[in-house]
Amino acid sequence: MNPEPPSKKIYLQIPIDAANPLLLDGLETWLRFGLISEQQVKNICQQYLVCSLPEVPILSPADSLPVSHSLETRLIPSRINISPIQSFFSQFFTSFREELSLRWLLFLGLFLVIVSSGVLAATQWQKFSPIGQYLILWSYTLVFWVIGFWSKRQENLLLTSQTLQTIALFLIPINFWAMDTFKLWTQNLGIVLIVVATLSLLAIYFYSRLSQLNLVGQINYLGLNLLHWGWQNAVFPISAIYLGSFLTAIDLTFFQNFSRQEANEREKASFSKTLLLYGLAILLVRGIFFLKLSLVSLGLAIGICGWLLRQKSEEEVTILDKVLDIVGLILLFFGWGVAVYHNAIWQALAITGLSLHYFWEKLRTNWRLSELFALFIIGFQSLFLLEDIIPIDIRQSVSNAWIKYSQTSDYSLSIYSLTFFPYIILWVWFTGWLYREGKPRLANFGEWLTLGLGICLTSLSLETNAGRSLNLLLSTSTLVYLVSFRPIRVYLIYFTHGIGLLTFISWIDWIFPSLNLTQWGYFLILLTAGEWLNSLRYKPLYYRNKKQWWYLSSWHFGFILAISSLIIFISLLNIYFATGSQQTSILAWLLVPSFLTILASFTRKKRSRQAALLSSYGFVFAQLLTLWQPSIRLISLGISAVVILINSFYYKHPHIARLAIQFIFIFGSNWILEKWLSSSQLIDILFLPQWSLFNGIYILLLWLVRNRIKNKNNRLASIYSLALEQVASVLCISEIIRLSFHAYFVTSQELNTDWQWIFTAILIIFSLIYRYWQSPKEIAVYGLFLSIEILVIESILGLNGTKLVISLVNLVLASITLVATDWLFARFPNLSRLKSLQISPLLLAVMVIIWRFGEFTAYTGLLTLGVAIIGLFVSSRFPQNKTLIYLSLFGITLGCHEIIIYQLWKNINYLLVNELILLSLVQVSLAYVYRLIIWTQRNREFVLLRHITLETLEKIADLNWGLAIPFKILGLLIAVFLVPHFYPNLILFVLTLTVPSYALLKARHSTTKNRWIYLGFIDIYLTAIFARWIWQQLEILDPYFALIAAVFAIIIYHIPWQQWGWNLKPWRYIAYSLSLITTVLTFTEISNLSLFSVAAFYIYLAVEQRKIRWSYISVIILNWLLFRFFEQQNLREIIYYATVIGISILYLAQVDPKLQESSNRKIRHYLRIIGSSIINVTALVFYQKTGLTPSIISLLTVLAGLGLKIRAFLLVGTITFILTVFYQLVILSFQYTLLKWIIGLVVGILLITVAANFERRREQMLSLVRLSLEQLNRWE
Repeated sequence: MNPEPPSKKIYLQIPIDAANPLLLDGLETWLRFGLISEQQVKNICQQYLVCSLPEVPILSPADSLPVSHSLETRLIPSRINISPIQSFFSQFFTSFREELSLRWLLFLGLFLVIVSSGVLAATQWQKFSPIGQYLILWSYTLVFWVIGFWSKRQENLLLTSQTLQTIALFLIPINFWAMDTFKLWTQNLGIVLIVVATLSLLAIYFYSRLSQLNLVGQINYLGLNLLHWGWQNAVFPISAIYLGSFLTAIDLTFFQNFSRQEANEREKASFSKTLLLYGLAILLVRGIFFLKLSLVSLGLAIGICGWLLRQKSEEEVTILDKVLDIVGLILLFFGWGVAVYHNAIWQALAITGLSLHYFWEKLRTNWRLSELFALFIIGFQSLFLLEDIIPIDIRQSVSNAWIKYSQTSDYSLSIYSLTFFPYIILWVWFTGWLYREGKPRLANFGEWLTLGLGICLTSLSLETNAGRSLNLLLSTSTLVYLVSFRPIRVYLIYFTHGIGLLTFISWIDWIFPSLNLTQWGYFLILLTAGEWLNSLRYKPLYYRNKKQWWYLSSWHFGFILAISSLIIFISLLNIYFATGSQQTSILAWLLVPSFLTILASFTRKKRSRQAALLSSYGFVFAQLLTLWQPSIRLISLGISAVVILINSFYYKHPHIARLAIQFIFIFGSNWILEKWLSSSQLIDILFLPQWSLFNGIYILLLWLVRNRIKNKNNRLASIYSLALEQVASVLCISEIIRLSFHAYFVTSQELNTDWQWIFTAILIIFSLIYRYWQSPKEIAVYGLFLSIEILVIESILGLNGTKLVISLVNLVLASITLVATDWLFARFPNLSRLKSLQISPLLLAVMVIIWRFGEFTAYTGLLTLGVAIIGLFVSSRFPQNKTLIYLSLFGITLGCHEIIIYQLWKNINYLLVNELILLSLVQVSLAYVYRLIIWTQRNREFVLLRHITLETLEKIADLNWGLAIPFKILGLLIAVFLVPHFYPNLILFVLTLTVPSYALLKARHSTTKNRWIYLGFIDIYLTAIFARWIWQQLEILDPYFALIAAVFAIIIYHIPWQQWGWNLKPWRYIAYSLSLITTVLTFTEISNLSLFSVAAFYIYLAVEQRKIRWSYISVIILNWLLFRFFEQQNLREIIYYATVIGISILYLAQVDPKLQESSNRKIRHYLRIIGSSIINVTALVFYQKTGLTPSIISLLTVLAGLGLKIRAFLLVGTITFILTVFYQLVILSFQYTLLKWIIGLVVGILLITVAANFERRREQMLSLVRLSLEQLNRWE
């Protein structure tokens, strides 16, 4: 009869709205069917179905505090508006009702009492005898217990009682420790004290009733305390620690079962376990930190302590339990590390066993990957520990036997690849068990871990042939087992196949160690053929079993072997490069792609096409072997071309056809290069004229053949027609590029031209016309004109012509092309769709500019004018494109300027400054001329000047004005920085004001008025700045420029600009910013009068416009003035500066109109806090010597808050005053020990009293706080 299978828990996570009324009905149904326990229902309700009650201040007559009649009348309204701040403080004080807050207050109070007493005792400790010293500890223990015992019988003080009694229980082991340390048994009074103290401590333990230990547990706890006696003997401490560890481990493992306790008793059970672990921890702490016992002797004890801290149950786990669990794990690792570091192998093995048990429990509980990984790592490291316990003689015998068998001269790590392999077999079995347990995710992860370890062991085995071969054989056998008895996993089949091939190759290498590279290459080719023959058994089915996957993997591994053989033959090239001896055996690799072609003939459909395609690629890679050897290079190319042609019959695709055509081309090119090439330099190879001529002929032949077969109606002819077209096009483009580079090098006189290059260009031109005369394309037209340009360059430079001649010929060709294309567009309208033909004159015109670049003669300006005129004619073909019109008109301007500049440069010896200013004036004059033409045409009500619109002319005028700006600025910069001893012509300098005048005049008639006003003003302002820099005599006005700017700002502000035709808004902005910008630019020299004038100007704006925010600038400038005053009066105190900044922020918070709104009340509050904090914090930090300054300032701030009813002042002032007082008290407490003890004792007792009062009278205190906050909320 089969045993009943173990029950398995299912964990469900169901997202449900807690407000759904049917939730309770569903829980009731689950409870009725037994799917959920009653305790779980309670836990769900306590966690998710509980809300806080409304906070209504109800005071019972018996417990209420005395409240005045006025306060009682204020409690009458039923609805109280609670602000966010009041809500915050209410929540703050309400939190004191929680248990954690009360425990924290109790802890702080006890801490202060103990520490303050400890400080006093530390200073007076030597005055006490050992008995007196112990009496202090004992008395504290008794006092804590007595007060806790008394408070337990008081109403509502249960938490205080539990805390004090817990402290007393935790002090019991310390008392036994102290008895042994003080050697009380050496005196009669001490023996009496030991008896009395022991009985009292036992009474404290038995009467506390906080633990739930059975009889064994109580004996264990008492034993842990009594083990502190007798430590004066050097041997006993270690024995006591281990005895306590073993007793506690046995007790907690076999006699204490806390996990089965009821919910209401789990807290006591948890405390009981904590009490035992605490007693054991005290033993360890005493031995390690106080007795300085050697860690090597305590590693196992530390590990046992960590193991005991583990959490067995997954239900009701608190954060403290998780922390203890992590601490236990750390202690386990630490104990193991100590044992391993000090070579305590048996301790390390014992801790390893505890760790395995620890993570095994975790795995059976949680089934997490991390626990499985930990088990794997711990188990693996145990192998090294087990090795260390084997006797050295046995290990040496095994090592010698392995050295003899593996034929190595020294010890080899490869032996581990065999001795550790049983661990892999163990984990293979374990992952199978996980599969049977229904944990496929864990099993899969375990298999990956096993695989990783197997790879590491195989890496170790690579050191020796024997180890490698045996390890690979074991690995292959294990993988075959996994593939055979586990579910189908394709990656595992492939991996097993690969490892099997490696095993076979390794054994061949072990048996025949003298094989050279060539023989290995032949062997891998044979393996490749065998794999591909095995792949012929593959049948493409919808469902693939393991055998079919195995056959399919043979196909893929055949390619891996083929690539490996290719790498081996590539390595043979090193011999050729080193010795120069021909390696004809490399040709054997051509059998690999040829065998694929044979496979293509025996297979069908997809596999046949794949074989043909990969065969063609294989011949491409084969050239890496033969390319470097001239004797076999042509043979390889010829065979490859023929076989690829055959492949095109099995895989009818343009790609294979292109490959065949390219191989024929490469074969012919190679033959040409070997026949006529006389130098091995790259430039000689690329620009061999015979090769270029061959390319031109080959391109023409390809297009001739293509036109011959394109009308044949079969698949092969269509793909070759397409392939011929593509190859010919690519070769044509590449040849044009090469011709272009050759023309460049001929131009730079690095190469010479020859008739073959001219004839090649003619062939390319003829080929393009022949191919595209019936169906012209854009790229063909571009290529045609580029070829014509190359023909012109090669011909003219061959006749020793110059660049200007080429430029002139291009201008003539551009003119002819302009006329010819107009005739063609009129005769054949469909040609007008070709953009390349439309812009072809322009392309030749661009070549005119390129060829004349760098030349500057009396006639180059005419060439520029000619190009610009051609551009204007071409622009008529693109009426929507304004860019070409702009460029052409700019070209006309540039041509005229070039002619004028040439004459100016030859005949006039002007200073560079005046020349640049003159060019700027010429440019702006052209802008005025264009503007005059526009004005004339508009008066005639014309909108076009031929095909150019008036808007276009207007943009050209603006562009000329824009070009005048950099000329002007550059000239003035040169006058300032480069030639400061030469002044520009004063008349020319004054005439530069015509540049901003153009912008200001345009602003009266432009739709974008504001922009032109700003540009004109910026130009005028920059001109004034340059005038100051050029004429240094004006530096006397530096302190008063801001004053002058303020005066001009007032004038600009009051001028009636709208009546004069300008927009008012930009002029107002100019007035606003003029004085401020001038102030910033002259901040180093500005006078106080100027600063005051600027501040007065912005105050005037604030008053005149009724916008108070203008005064913010005045506040900043007045602060500047005050800082200057402080510096002049040598007032270095930081409080002055902090006061000015703080008052400025308070001014902002007080007068800003946005902050007066109720929605921004919080922001105003924060600004007041910041402003007052700057003053108070500065006083607090920098003036604490006597504390008088921060005290006065903080009290004044508090008074201001109380008088003005401003909470920010009250808050900041109060905090500053408290911190000042606290700082002074801390200094006193550090200076006087007795006072320190008094302060600590008083504060500690106060905290304990507060905690107790909060526990007893929570509601009354909270009601009083809530009423006070209601009054505070009415403040501003």
